[in-house]
Amino acid sequence: MEKLKIFSLLLIITLAFGIAAPGILSSSQTANSITLIEYSSSGGLFMSPWNPVLGFTDIYSYQLWIHVREWGVYPSPSTGMPVQTTATYQYIGNYTVDQTTGVITPYLTIPSNALVFDPIALQWVPINQAAQNSTYASFVNSQLQSSGGTPPGFYQSLASYIQNNGKAPVEIIFNFDQVPWHDGINFSVADVLAWLAFMWRWSTDTSYITNQTDQYYDETFSSEYGPTIGMFEGVQIINDTSLAIYTTYVDVDPSLIAYTVDPYPGVPYDLLAAMELAVMNSTNLWWESTTTSKGTVSGIDMLINAQQIKAAALALTPSNVYYFNGLSKYGYNYGSDLSQRVNALVNWINTHGVAVVSNGPFYVDSYNAQSNTMVLKSRTFLGLPKIHYIWNNLTVPSLDEIFVESVTTEDAGIQAVKSGTADIFFYSEPTNKIGTVPSTVTLIPTTTNYNDLGVNPVNNVYDPSQPGTIPLKDRTLNGTIVPGLVLYNPSSTLGIDLSKYGHPDWVPIDLINSTVMKSNYFQFNPMALQGVRFALNVLIDRNSLAQNVYKGSAVPCFSAIIPGSPAYKALNISTYEQQLGLYGNGDPTTAVAIYNQSIQQANQSLNSYGMSLKYITDSSGTWLYLILPDGTQKKVTIYFEVRGDDWFRQAIGDQITQWIEQYFHIYVQEDYITRQVANRAIYGTDMASFSMGNHPWTMYTEGWVANYDEPIYFARYDVAQMYAPFTYGFQPTPSNSQQWYPWNQTIYQLGQSLAFGIYTPQQANQLLNDIVKLDVMGMQQSWRIFLTQGLQYYMVNGARVVIPYYGVQTGLGSIWALNTAYVVSGTTTSPSTTTTTTPTTTTAPTTTTTPTTTTAPTTTTTPTTTTTPTTTTTPSGTSSALLWGIVIVIIIIIVILAYYLTRRKK
Repeated sequence: MEKLKIFSLLLIITLAFGIAAPGILSSSQTANSITLIEYSSSGGLFMSPWNPVLGFTDIYSYQLWIHVREWGVYPSPSTGMPVQTTATYQYIGNYTVDQTTGVITPYLTIPSNALVFDPIALQWVPINQAAQNSTYASFVNSQLQSSGGTPPGFYQSLASYIQNNGKAPVEIIFNFDQVPWHDGINFSVADVLAWLAFMWRWSTDTSYITNQTDQYYDETFSSEYGPTIGMFEGVQIINDTSLAIYTTYVDVDPSLIAYTVDPYPGVPYDLLAAMELAVMNSTNLWWESTTTSKGTVSGIDMLINAQQIKAAALALTPSNVYYFNGLSKYGYNYGSDLSQRVNALVNWINTHGVAVVSNGPFYVDSYNAQSNTMVLKSRTFLGLPKIHYIWNNLTVPSLDEIFVESVTTEDAGIQAVKSGTADIFFYSEPTNKIGTVPSTVTLIPTTTNYNDLGVNPVNNVYDPSQPGTIPLKDRTLNGTIVPGLVLYNPSSTLGIDLSKYGHPDWVPIDLINSTVMKSNYFQFNPMALQGVRFALNVLIDRNSLAQNVYKGSAVPCFSAIIPGSPAYKALNISTYEQQLGLYGNGDPTTAVAIYNQSIQQANQSLNSYGMSLKYITDSSGTWLYLILPDGTQKKVTIYFEVRGDDWFRQAIGDQITQWIEQYFHIYVQEDYITRQVANRAIYGTDMASFSMGNHPWTMYTEGWVANYDEPIYFARYDVAQMYAPFTYGFQPTPSNSQQWYPWNQTIYQLGQSLAFGIYTPQQANQLLNDIVKLDVMGMQQSWRIFLTQGLQYYMVNGARVVIPYYGVQTGLGSIWALNTAYVVSGTTTSPSTTTTTTPTTTTAPTTTTTPTTTTAPTTTTTPTTTTTPTTTTTPSGTSSALLWGIVIVIIIIIVILAYYLTRRKK
């Protein structure tokens, strides 16, 4: 077993001199300010860019951003059902449901002044006029007749309007509180309309109509936002604070409908336009770090690309801000304040050095990328009023400032809170890691941390001469897959364009000669076999991981519906786990039997090509080999990418490696990597490539933190994200849908239905059944093998800070905690409601039962918000080893000690 540790010795120098020790920034804080410690990895605090389009996909950036922006509506900290904060809505529903077919018949007439943004004409038009456009109608009708369905975005809006004969099942009337943007500009419906226009434009591929490449269309954005905006059948402007949205979206509770379709923007329209112009004019910027027609690009970042955004803002004119085109015909003059807004944005960037402008309780006053520090201040420092949340009559924030600092070891964060030099460690820990809890420390429980194995099931060699078909997302190949065989970097390895053979990433076996077979690019991937993946799922002793690695601060976890989720008990998930033979202690006997059967079946197929799988014993043990037609022996290898900057995941990786080699006799090359490497190599590259440099990846130790307190129904998004292929980040498949090798049409369609589909109140049971169905299929396929759910705690300096509201599942990981936190000895008092003082130490909270499903009323006035139906779960991460001090001599001593404590295994 080979161990590779991908760490840089430069880390020691960086830690010693590049990052401030806890307490240095906080020396200037006021009595009503706190110091918050983030857990940073070497190379950067955040894994994704700070932008509201395709950014904030990691927990580190997201947990700060949620306090900088406003939401309108947000899940309750106790039940997870949406409650109103700065937006209200009126729900009007008028439809019937066929109890046999589930077909919805809508009865609300969409008014003639309901508008839609036309991304082809690039202007707002009445949706009834757009539907009467013969070119559009012809295309939409042809798509409705095809098996592929209507493309997302604008086309889906038209298709819904046409199919429903100008009717809608639901109208939601939103009223937005006028919460000013941090740069002093007033929030208005113009900001909402701009975000709607942006979503329609970027999610719609106009080339279907124009036959010209659409430079704005982005497949990732379209996958995430297109189905949502496509459910809009029209937007009616009521006044400067209110909109009515006609939608096809129906859900089991009115608050979930409003939560899904409310288009509350994260940034003012001038900042959105400036970022958009910067992206379009740049050769190296996009909305996410990826590969486009421009080449390799970085996601535009409001923290580090402020000067590019400023330059773009200064270049804005009414003619290149398309968000309000066409509205003047209907008496609306939105966009006339562009010059005033640009001046405010430029002044903000000049003052703060960042382009982060939103309208939440806190604003980013400063950011230092070198020291991984940030200062968040109350909006009151800007002369702006505090925000009044309608739910519980809260006024936020209570704090004046939050000094965000970073450490690169968990122990440093733990000790900082214990010693009182920091007020919050913004990273949850198990009790065995925390150790003795001083009486001054409050523990806030969370049950949303969990780990799994991300598995690469790539298998791209097939035989086109054999009968059968290979269904993929965008095409079907004729032939049969040769089980387990992979040619990595196929086009470059063969030196030909494979597109002419049917697909650029799939390889007909007759193109692979003996020379190519002997190269390292030709391999047998055991994880391409469903039987091997499932055998590993059955094999793993999760109780051992929970007890020996987490010392009792974790429980076994088998699926995307974790034990801490309210859906776990409500849907009786443990029964399905047991029916599949998944038990806490694992089952080596059954696992080996499943594994052997899968290998034997693959061997039979390989024999017909003169190849075979064979066990060969050498001085290091007995290992599985792929035998080529000329007798060449190639050791089958699992390339296991293990997070070496997270002690728990490293220990888990070491143990699973041992089990695989012991029971399956497959050689494992274990690489210790950082989260930055993982973000690029695991999630950002083709699964059939040597993404690790000189080899591919086969498995990865993933870690996740759920970022909301969810009701039972939200489990639909958990299973869809974790098991079904989509085109945004951190999926079991890459962003490029052409690289979706493990295609399963049933899972794809079920995932689409759960993520974006419609379930009426009468179909609540069907929704729950579909959730269970996909969860079971996910466990069977084992594209992700879930391991443990942590029983962990956030540490708070209870002697100074009180957290009156925190998520029953997320702890400090939602908006409620920091927005309502206050300093005991500070100059302000607690929020103006009844507060619940958190205990000094406590156990994980019991799951609060969500409300029972009721039939949607004709009208309702309740909460709202978010832009997409999928509140996605984001990956967690950790760091390496080193303790902090203040005195230079102590720092040097600690650095030297840390060097020896850093584990290196060969």
